[in-house]
Amino acid sequence: MTVCKVAGAQSFSLNSVKYNFANYKKDRLGDYEMHYRDLEITHKAYYEIEPMGELYDDYMRQKDVRQWTETVSNSEAKKLLRFISSWDPFFVGKPETFQRLYSEIAPHIQLLKNESIDNVSLENKQYKKSIIHIFDKTAKNLSEKHQSTDASKALHTILPKLMVMWDRKIRAGILKNVNKDYGTAYVWEFLPKMQKEAKEAVSGCMEEKNLSYTEAKKQIEQSCGGHTLAKLLDQHNYVIFTRALEFRNFAEWELRSGKITEIEQKRLLRKLHY
Repeated sequence: MTVCKVAGAQSFSLNSVKYNFANYKKDRLGDYEMHYRDLEITHKAYYEIEPMGELYDDYMRQKDVRQWTETVSNSEAKKLLRFISSWDPFFVGKPETFQRLYSEIAPHIQLLKNESIDNVSLENKQYKKSIIHIFDKTAKNLSEKHQSTDASKALHTILPKLMVMWDRKIRAGILKNVNKDYGTAYVWEFLPKMQKEAKEAVSGCMEEKNLSYTEAKKQIEQSCGGHTLAKLLDQHNYVIFTRALEFRNFAEWELRSGKITEIEQKRLLRKLHY
């Protein structure tokens, strides 16, 4: 242990200073846009607030990834479209149309399949071009009209580590404009914000628990049912922006029950968007 002496002051331990500074950072409201605990708390809230939350888990369990290569089978296309329509009662999509769409975007999917929201290089021109292309093409061709929200759902299930879902209220809360619903806004504005928050959550977990980056990321995902960071960001955004009133009630109840701290409640409630 290293001990330092300062003129006119008592000796102190650098290890102690580091520990106290970490706790100080943790206890201040303004130091985190995304604390890893925010993801854990909003993950729990998501399933308590949204009765359809299990539909995603059911679909992902039923999905046969072996049938998603350069093409996709008709049965798998039907499964995906049923999942989308379970969230959007106005959605009308045809399996055959989606099969053609998927075959056209498959080369870009193959390029991106190993990327995740926290480590993808958003400065890579080819990656940006590919994400914009698959997003806009899916939004245009998934149904008879432009379907930005449904496109984000479809693409997340295809690239679950990378693509983050959104909806109108999430765009209003994060981008301050519901009409920014095209691939350029998704890649140039939305994904960089999501990446920053993902990295911040993992870095905070690393610091507080003395873990490597890989260990911290794994711990966050495992503590939240094995969901990817991209899905946890979606759940966070959904309860904060889409279901804000219900989340406020949830957070107040969790505080009274002693399941979250006052610091955690305040940090989360300051994000709410009505």
